[in-house]
Amino acid sequence: MGKLTDDEIREIIQKASLLQKFGEHSSAGNRNRIEEEVEQLFEITDELGLPRKFVYEAYLEHQVFPFTNPF
Repeated sequence: MGKLTDDEIREIIQKASLLQKFGEHSSAGNRNRIEEEVEQLFEITDELGLPRKFVYEAYLEHQVFPFTNPF
């Protein structure tokens, strides 16, 4: 893997900023719900052998950019 392009760096910075914003704006009650949801996901994905760091990153992305059903 080579050097990151300027566009890739900007994209990573933008994504990190969104993840930071999401983390800073969650309330204590919301944080508890998030922890419960993540634990539920980990229970399922541990059995599937998916690394937790990838599951958590996918969860955060889902919170920022929720999946939509096109139908």
